Amino acid sequence: QGDTIYPEEWKGKLVFLDFWLSGCGACLSFAKETFLPIMEEFEDHPDVLFVTVAGDNNRELWERSVESGRYTTEQSINLYSGGTDHPTLRQNLIRSFPAQILLDRQGRILQSGGFPRSKEKWSELIHTYLSGEAQAFKTETSNIIPTSQTKSHSYAK
Repeated sequence: QGDTIYPEEWKGKLVFLDFWLSGCGACLSFAKETFLPIMEEFEDHPDVLFVTVAGDNNRELWERSVESGRYTTEQSINLYSGGTDHPTLRQNLIRSFPAQILLDRQGRILQSGGFPRSKEKWSELIHTYLSGEAQAFKTETSNIIPTSQTKSHSYAK
């Protein structure tokens, strides 16, 4: 729709970010085996937010991919970055796809990389973070998009 998204609006939620590309076999596999089932498991949880960021540089291809339901669903916030040169992808060193990042309720990075391979282990990980048993591994300055720079980093929904 072309709306600008500001990640500070996500504060108060555990945010599961999934970075993907249309046509990426590994992205399709992750979506089918892990991401879509996890979204279904937590669809009614008020403290979990799912956000997908496509590294596609072709908006029509991205729209077809979102509409296909193979990578994501309407339950998540689906963002179009306009290509892999988007500042958020560069800042977070997203160079291959799929890639995931978990953010805590203050927008700090909880985990980037080293994620489990099974849906069951992902579920355990999310429950652990929700229960407060695990903490962000970086400081307050590790926001995915620093507040001072947010306005220059927008996506199209």
